[in-house]
Formats: sequence, structure tokens, C-alpha cells
Amino acid sequence: LTYAELHRRANRLAHRLRRLGVGPEARVGVLLERSPDLVVSLLGILKAGGAYVPLDPGFPAERLAWTAGDAGLCVLLTEAGLTAAVPAVPALPVLVLEEEKEALAAESAAEPPLRAAADNAAYVLYTSGSTGRPKAVVVCHGALVNLLAAIREEPGMTAADTVLAVTTISFDMAVVDLLLPLAVGARVVLARREEAGDGAALARLIESRDVDVVQVTPVTWQMLLAGGGRAPSKVRGWSGGEALAPDLAAGLTAVTRSFWNLYGPTETTVYATAGPVEAGPGPVSIGRPLSRTRVVLLDPAGRLTPLGSAGHLHVGGAGLARGYLHRPDLTAAQFVPDPTGVEPGARLYRTGDLARFLADGRIDYLGRIDHQVKLRGYRIELGEIESVLRRHTGVREAVVVLLEGKGGAEDRRLAAAWTAGDGPAPAAGPLRSFLAEKLPPYMVPSQLVELRALPLTPSGKVDRRAVAAVLAAAASAPEEGQEPALPRGPVEEMLVGVWEEILERRVGVEDDFFALGGHSLLATQVVSRVRSVFAVELPLRALFEHPTVAGLAGEIEKATPAGGAAPPPIEPVPRDATGSPLSFAQQRLWLLDQLGSGALYHVPVALRLHGELSVAVLTRVFAEIVRRHEALRTVFRSDGAAARQVILPPAGFAMPLLDLSALSPALRKAVGAAVVREEARRPFDLAQGPLVRIALVRLEETEHELLLVLHHIVSDGWSMGVLVREVTALYAAFAAGRPSPLPELAVQSADYAAWQRGWLSGDVLEREVRYWRD
Repeated sequence: LTYAELHRRANRLAHRLRRLGVGPEARVGVLLERSPDLVVSLLGILKAGGAYVPLDPGFPAERLAWTAGDAGLCVLLTEAGLTAAVPAVPALPVLVLEEEKEALAAESAAEPPLRAAADNAAYVLYTSGSTGRPKAVVVCHGALVNLLAAIREEPGMTAADTVLAVTTISFDMAVVDLLLPLAVGARVVLARREEAGDGAALARLIESRDVDVVQVTPVTWQMLLAGGGRAPSKVRGWSGGEALAPDLAAGLTAVTRSFWNLYGPTETTVYATAGPVEAGPGPVSIGRPLSRTRVVLLDPAGRLTPLGSAGHLHVGGAGLARGYLHRPDLTAAQFVPDPTGVEPGARLYRTGDLARFLADGRIDYLGRIDHQVKLRGYRIELGEIESVLRRHTGVREAVVVLLEGKGGAEDRRLAAAWTAGDGPAPAAGPLRSFLAEKLPPYMVPSQLVELRALPLTPSGKVDRRAVAAVLAAAASAPEEGQEPALPRGPVEEMLVGVWEEILERRVGVEDDFFALGGHSLLATQVVSRVRSVFAVELPLRALFEHPTVAGLAGEIEKATPAGGAAPPPIEPVPRDATGSPLSFAQQRLWLLDQLGSGALYHVPVALRLHGELSVAVLTRVFAEIVRRHEALRTVFRSDGAAARQVILPPAGFAMPLLDLSALSPALRKAVGAAVVREEARRPFDLAQGPLVRIALVRLEETEHELLLVLHHIVSDGWSMGVLVREVTALYAAFAAGRPSPLPELAVQSADYAAWQRGWLSGDVLEREVRYWRD
């Protein structure tokens, strides 16, 4: 879509909307998927002088209906594929864009006269509210223009840039994704909904479309690092929406062309501060205030805090929103007079965040003051979820907390504890479905635990720390007890593999996805993998309503097109001395290796081992690991016509030991780091092998570092997790004089490759190709 065509289409839509009464302060609902029509609609509404109100197609019907009614929409724009999701609001005109083509073509393509002023509303975004009622933030044209002008300068964007737009329209970061490129004449690449939750898919977009600028949340950056290959090295990265962890920041600054951290609530028009991320340990600064923006830190008495001291972060200046729609009381409580008197009559927004000024003028973010949390970029009032929970007849009391996972920010999840009410106590599945009908997916707790009573503090208040401890302990329960239920068919078998790869743990067909630590972001990955593996379209809600492998497998079978055969089971194939075919992924990696990909497809891991260690036992452990996993004994050779994988017999295993314990701590650290770098970079010979390197570095008598480097053709990130778990189990058994507790593998990677080649052929292959081509 060219700029000329964009303006013609937006102008025609603006004239059409004006005939329907759209003008200053008129609110227009936008219920559209991510497509050029979305950009045309936003620009057309703004040109008409109105304010757009995003309605996310992924939200439940009840939430959409409430939003449309509360916003007082005068028109709603949608597309043919979403008409079933249009909320039933009396007398609300609905324009289905496909049905409006003739009417729009008859409208003038001339620029409509400017009608909106700087203090007129540009958009209205709904955010979570503590009382159970979402808050509608009204942002005016003047604040929007201030944001775009500031961000255009720093971090900076020009007409020469290509920008990847990832964020959903219901999240305010989408304003920067979509409107800033238009303000400077840049090119926008729209990621589809299913691509936005898939790091590898985003990486392909970055590579294929020569993307220069990417603005996403830290969790999405984590996904891009995990599945993006070289893609992040091509971009200038911006991170916003939630706090940026130091380790993630260090990784991103090392691979991107430049990297900025940005901060701001919706009430300050997306961002209030920004700054380049500097390499080094310690917290990541949120930078300095944007142009025409003030940041004030106040103590509980409303006084300015000294330099370096923590204070309640308040934001003022040209970027402030007008306030909350229909909520003058809340507007007055959150947008307060500036007590410093710097600018008479000025307002400050109370963010609820703690921060401190550093000596160089940058700001150090210290966390939240209240029960509001940030999860995967979304600001969530835990009280809103609690309020919805208490609306269920079987729930009396409810407390929702944010649990920190082992994997850092990307593994955080919502968990809820509740006590039974007067009605029948609901099971976790139906209660989750109840919540999914009323809340966006990112606000549905992944864990729901019934308690006889909520723990209290000595003063009689709910002890949230104790609740969090109970829920964290309960989360580990699925690891214990009986063995997971085994799959009963090929669909369940493949789906178990998908879940285990994403959740990084063993899964039974009756296990609850959310009880195992799943959350909305991981659910998006499951749905994306289901689409690619089974070639069926399932809505995200299907996983919330059927959170077990058995339940979701039934939905997949129902969604399989008529005539679409279920995949056959994976079975062992005879081993041939001449080798067997490669999987499609292995063939791609083999070809890249022939072209000289270097160390790009090495999978290195360094593990720090504390305590006494038997080198002999560890050597025996890895000998057993290499024996039981044929992939670790496989080489890849060409017979002249095609590459074949050849499985070598088990051979003697020796693990190199480098003893650095006699060196000084500084020299030990330097030499150890050099060894890690060298091992990670040293090339593999796919034809000769081995394609795994294992070495042990002794730092002190009871301190070691274990180095594992595998080629991606025989391993991936999930496989490394399996490898570490098996090493742990085998070491514990062998050190105690017990045999291996691990069962023999029923199928190996060569069996999977043969199965894939056999199944993805003929009609099945043609259907898959047609799906992606269309």
C-alpha cells in the first residue's frame, strides 16, 4: 500500500464517517485484524476528526460488548470475517469494510477540512481497573503529536526506515508501531496475529523485509533472541511495556545495532522517558524524560525527594492524557495539581511506580507501589481479576498474585487462590472458562487453587505474601506423584511433543496446561505450533476451554478438514548402513553448512556446578547419554544424490578436564571465558562428527563449569533442557551405585525424519503448501 493510496482511501473513509456524524469527540470502534485496512481505518477516523476505540478480536464477547457500550460508540468499523464478534449494541451503525467498497469509492479522495483541535480526543484505550471496571484513557491530538515528535528525534526514525509492527491495537505501544512511521514517511511491515507470538516467524519477517526498527516488550525480545538467529543483529531495538531485566538487556545490546529502553503508562501517551541501554551490570535505566515531559519524584508527604532517594514517580507535561472517560472522580485522584509550583495550573499523573534520579539525570525504575502489575507489557490491576472471580456463584473470596518463574520475566504468571461460596465449588477448568469469557487472555490466571481459608496478617488483612508462597508451592505439585498419562493416538502423541517443547517438562494427556505453568503467551505459541503441525486453525480460546492434551486433540480432530487424514504414528524404522533421509529442518541446516554458516548454528551451554563432583561418574553419565541418544552419534554425509544421516555405533567416551584452580581469580575468570568462547566457535565437521563437544573446567575444588556445545542439526533449545534433566537424573543414580532410571527411547530422531518424509508427501504436502501459499 503506497502513501498515495493510503491517503486516498483514508480520505474517502473520513468523508463517509463524517456523513454518519463523526467529528470531534465522536468515538469510533475499530474491530479489525492486523492488515492495511486497519491502518486506513485509524487514519480515516483521525482525518474525520473523531477518536478511535480499539476492540481487540482476541478479547471475549462480554468484554467487547461492555467496552462498546461504555465508550458510547457512534460507529463501528469491522471486516467480514469478524461480524460474528460484533457486540450487540442497540442502534450502533456497523460498517463492514468489504461491503462498503462501492459507497467508499463514491466519496471524494480530497483531503477533508481539518476539524479536530489539539485538545480533542484522538483515541480511547481501555486499561485494567482495580474495581473490576476497566478504565478508559482519553488521549488528545496534542499529546499524540508531542509523543510522535519526541520519539522521531530520540530514539529516532526517518523515512528511510522499515518498521515491524507487532503490538496489538488494544495496547498503546501500537500507536508508535503504526502512527510514528506514517508521521516520518517510513515503511511499515504488519506482523499477523499468529506471527506476533512466534519468535522464529518474527525473525523471518525481519530478514525477508529488511526491517530496521523493532519495538516490542521484553518477553517478545526474549522470544526473538531464542528463535531469531541473526535477525536481531539487523535492527535498532526499542523495548517498552514492562521492566527490562539486566541479563536480557546485556544480550540485546550485544546483538542489536543499538538498543533503547522506554517507559510510560497509557496515561502519559505511551512513553514518558527513553534512553539508550548501556552495557554493564546492575539495573537498566529508563532513561530521561522525553521532550516537553516532566518527571517528578515525591515522598509520601508530597515533597521532592533528594537525588538518589526513592520517590513516587509523577509525570507532567505535554504528553498527559485528558483523563478517564466518564470517571471525573478517578481523573481527579490520578491527575493531581503539581505541588512544586514550577508551572501554575499544571497537572501531574500519579504512576504508582517507584523510581530515583541518578547523578547523570537518568532515572532508575524501582517497581510498583500498589497491587498493579505489568505482565508481558500489559498493565493489570489484580483487583479487577479478583472482582470477576468473586462474581462466580461458587467463589466467596479471591486473591490474585504475580508469581516469578525460574525463567525470569518471560516466565512470570498470574495465579489465583479462592475460597468456596454458597454455590457449588467449580473445578479449575470451568472456572477458567468463566474467566476467559469475561477477561482478555493475558488476564486469565494460569493457576487456580481452592483454599479452605485465605491466610491473614495479624491485623486481619489478607496476607498476599503467604498466598503467593502457597500458590508457588502448589505449582510444583504436578511434578510429583504418578507418571503422566500416555498418548492414545498420533494426534495426542504429536501434541504432547508440542507441549513438552514449549513447557520444557514432561506432559501427560490429562495434565492441565495452565497448572503446568502455561500462560497466555505460551498458549499463543501452542496455537501457532498446532497451525503449522496439523494445518488447522484453532482460536486461542480453544486452549482455555480445553486445557488438556486429550481435550485439545479432540478439537484438532474436529477442525481437521474433510478428507484430511490424521497423521500416522511415529514408528521405529530399520537402520541402514548407508544411512537414512534427513528431516526437512536437518536438510536446511545441512545446506547452510555447505554454504559456510560457521558457528551460527552451534548451540552452546555453560553450566556452573557447585559442590563435590566425581569426574568419573560424570564421564559415565555422558557415555550413557551418547549411547541412548542416536542423534549424538549421527553424522551427515552426501552420497552424491542427497545427504543422508548415518548413525555411528557407541564408542568410548572421554571428557576433557581443564584445571584452572591454581590460577588467580582474575586470570581464572579470563582464561575460563576464553575457553568458553573458543569451544562455542570451533567448527563442527558434519560428515565426520562428533557433533557434540563436552568439556569440564575446574575453577576450584568444589566449583566447576560444564561446557556443552552441539550443532543445531542434532539439537535445539528444548533438547538442551531434556539433556540437562537426564544428566541430573543419571548422575544422582550412578553416584549412589544405582542403574540408569531412564527408560529406553521408543523412537529416535531418525525415526521422526523418516516419518515426516513419509507423511508430508502427496496430498498432505500439497495441502500444506497451498495453506501457506494462500
